[in-house]
Amino acid sequence: MKSFQFALILVFSVVAVPGCMIVDEVQEITRQSLKTLKPRASGYRNWNEEEGDGWEFVGKEGRGHQAMQQENDALIKKMQSAKARSIERNLGIE
Repeated sequence: MKSFQFALILVFSVVAVPGCMIVDEVQEITRQSLKTLKPRASGYRNWNEEEGDGWEFVGKEGRGHQAMQQENDALIKKMQSAKARSIERNLGIE
């Protein structure tokens, strides 16, 4: 009976120890994967705060020979942000 118990404990320890090691490895891999997916503040680029218009050539090419439209509403010009004015310029509204 004692040899059976010893054999049972030996089999259990041989099976359980590698299983626990595999679980630990899977947890570590999962933790590292989730860490890489977590957004970082330094990786965020705020497009609204950037100056300059890198897409101006697209609007000119798209309009072709058409003249720019004139915006007569002075209130819109005062309320618009620089980014909104840039977008309208690209669309052909001055």
